[in-house]
Amino acid sequence: MHKKLSILLSILSIGLSAQTWTSSVVNDPWDGDYQIAFTIGSGGKSPYANPVLRIEKPTTGLNIYIKNLGYTGCANNLLEFIFDDERKYRARGTSSTTQDAIFIETFSTYENKESLTVYHLLNELTKSSNLQIRFTSNCSLNTFSFGLSGSSRAVFSVLSKDIIFTKTQFFDSRDERAKIKSDSISKFKETIRMKNDSIKSTLKSEDEILNDFITNPCTFNEKLKGFVFNEKEKIQLLIEKELSFNTRDYGEIVKIYIEESSPGFYRLYGQYLKDAELKQGVSLYKVFQINKLNQLFLLE
Repeated sequence: MHKKLSILLSILSIGLSAQTWTSSVVNDPWDGDYQIAFTIGSGGKSPYANPVLRIEKPTTGLNIYIKNLGYTGCANNLLEFIFDDERKYRARGTSSTTQDAIFIETFSTYENKESLTVYHLLNELTKSSNLQIRFTSNCSLNTFSFGLSGSSRAVFSVLSKDIIFTKTQFFDSRDERAKIKSDSISKFKETIRMKNDSIKSTLKSEDEILNDFITNPCTFNEKLKGFVFNEKEKIQLLIEKELSFNTRDYGEIVKIYIEESSPGFYRLYGQYLKDAELKQGVSLYKVFQINKLNQLFLLE
């Protein structure tokens, strides 16, 4: 009985230590002495059952990586994080030369994939109680659990007071990202505006386009020789009214034309310019019938 109890206590001890963060000093001939923090996870598939999540800051910079999580030599390596069973994130990085570890380089929100920094990851590690990670690639799938007991002390031992500044850096970075995104949107809008202006410079005014159509009815590809409208002024006023509604949704009118919908009947269409794109085939909800004299009568 005593022997069985000792074995059970040993197993529990191993399980607890595997879920507890540890910090230590590494002596490297190139980088000198530096602090590391790590923990061992559980729940993965053999032979990658117990990955190691490690944080270190040698002279070359901050490294955060997960070792022994699966084969990382395939494409599309992705890490998905869930903290405290509710906050989800994604991470990507580079594979180690041994192809069994991922060095985390990018960190983002899960839903909208907003770019964050690795310092946000560090912040989550210090304030959360548990962590699940799923590793996927074109040839691998593995999931792990990590306890975060002692993570705050261990992470602070690596970054010292830097963690205070790095949290601030995250929020500053978020503001910077918002500015970059805003500038990018502004640049895109300016590009669209310039394209619109370039196209519009070659186009006629709305009045000219309408007058041309009333004077010389046409399909999209050709003029209808010999065709005339029977009540030009009335038809022109009705089309103008229709154009005023469509401009709000489709942009500026570029061309007005009719197409035969059935023998002797023609439907009215418009081509519009919006965001540097030409949209063709917009119905103007008017139908004309042609008589033997090639006169186009508006059907109301």
